[in-house]
Amino acid sequence: MDTKKLQLAFFIVLLLAVFVLVALLFEPFIAPMALAFMAAIVTRPVDAWFMKLTANRRTLSAILSVIFVLLVILVPLSILTQRIAVESFNFYVDVRDSGLGGFDQITQYLVQPIQAIFPAFNPDISGYIRTLADGFVNNARGIFQSTATIALSTFIAIVALFYMLRDGASFRKSIVELSPLADKYDNDIIDKVERAVNSVVRGSLF
Repeated sequence: MDTKKLQLAFFIVLLLAVFVLVALLFEPFIAPMALAFMAAIVTRPVDAWFMKLTANRRTLSAILSVIFVLLVILVPLSILTQRIAVESFNFYVDVRDSGLGGFDQITQYLVQPIQAIFPAFNPDISGYIRTLADGFVNNARGIFQSTATIALSTFIAIVALFYMLRDGASFRKSIVELSPLADKYDNDIIDKVERAVNSVVRGSLF
């Protein structure tokens, strides 16, 4: 009996260790997979429209939906990120070469009237602006240094999105079959989760 308990304890410890190792192995992919899951829920109406357009060809419909997501989200986001990086660098150069740059009007129109009432008011505007400029540059540098990681995560999210759109119905059916709950409760839970994710993502985008 003691031997069986020891074997059971060893098996449980071994199973937990394997679970932890697998979790650590897949930890970098959790965020891209979650992003793909949310994108699949939000773009489901678009995918349904493509399904009708392609005569219920799931693979082609999923490809068109992924292309739609890339065009609508990633392309504008890439352009915006590029513009932010350029403007941040220009702002840093302007502050570095000319002190406050274009922010010297803050002293003239905001600080001086306050100093007329409170002479002791003397904020270090130049120091604040320089700190802000340094922060922009340091953050941009960190983003560029992690370009490879961002590209890999984006690729994983795109691939996951394709399979979630193409095989989403099969995934859902498998989850319902594996769940010990009644199918009605499983479907209700999945529907509520999808509505919640849809509402949160669309609200955040707006």
